[in-house]
Amino acid sequence: MPRQAVSKYKVNLAGRQRVLDADHYDTFTWPYLLAYAYEVAGDLDRAIPLYEATLIDMKRVLGADHPDTLMSRDNLAYARIVTSANRERASRSEVVQKSGVTKRGRWRFRR
Repeated sequence: MPRQAVSKYKVNLAGRQRVLDADHYDTFTWPYLLAYAYEVAGDLDRAIPLYEATLIDMKRVLGADHPDTLMSRDNLAYARIVTSANRERASRSEVVQKSGVTKRGRWRFRR
């Protein structure tokens, strides 16, 4: 389901960017929605650049203190935190795998 949303948001975004000017509200809210769809689909590497671009546009057009700008900033921060946590978790998992430790009830060493 999230992948279907991503493809639909891409089509809608392309249409809005073609028809509307850069300062129109829909021009920068649709990249935000596409970023959210990527986030839900688990593709934060694609979501974060869209959140960043959206935040820049929202600050420029709406101002730094607008509620939508603040929400965009918060979602970007959340996506970065999750990405960082996922990388840290993967790094820890790699260390555990290389150490030969397995989990069976309690941590035990492989023989």
